[in-house]
Amino acid sequence: MFSALLFGAGGKMLSEDESSVGFNGPEGQKAMTIIDRMVKEAGMPVFTKAAGEQAFVAGKVGFAFQTTGALRNTIKNVGGKFDLRTAEIPLIDPVNGKLPTGGNAVVILTHDAAKQDAAWKFAKFAAGPYGASVVVPGTGYVPNNELAAKSPEYLGDFYKQNPLFQAGLKQMPRMIAWYAFPGANGVRVTQTIVDNTSRVVDQSATPQEALDDAADEVKRLLPRS
Repeated sequence: MFSALLFGAGGKMLSEDESSVGFNGPEGQKAMTIIDRMVKEAGMPVFTKAAGEQAFVAGKVGFAFQTTGALRNTIKNVGGKFDLRTAEIPLIDPVNGKLPTGGNAVVILTHDAAKQDAAWKFAKFAAGPYGASVVVPGTGYVPNNELAAKSPEYLGDFYKQNPLFQAGLKQMPRMIAWYAFPGANGVRVTQTIVDNTSRVVDQSATPQEALDDAADEVKRLLPRS
């Protein structure tokens, strides 16, 4: 969620050469301030991911910011309990703001040439328009194939008949690649940002304190130049 807010404000995680922290500038401050306002002004509760999802589908909280990949399960779990709607994520900077994408990958491990050839053919098939026409309705993910998104042969009619899936599709022009931190400490870096963002949610730190602490810790975890 911090990524979406930071990139939505036009910010960057690290400098261009990935040697220094970039998320603790004005854009990062705006991102943390939004989280603080959600707590103070909107009454956002402190939830784990699972508890937050359960509270939303039970109708106990009004908004949920979630990956598009969870849409199908959310629709199923809400059922007819309330009028479910989807919307594009607002950008702090509507001109320069972007949204992060996550995704999946195919890894081929065999050394056998015939198996490599067969696996590669399947990978291309799965990543093509047919693959997208299977994955999107079952999850809510945005298709990785433009033909699949527009062609009636694949998902064109699906989007017309399932408006809840259209919010993700409309955000395609704003997408940028998921950011992966360099070096061997990528997971620890991510967790550091998550932990400090959580301090703002539980109000144990101010937005600036959380941002400064996250930046200091991430600096120590980045690879030495």
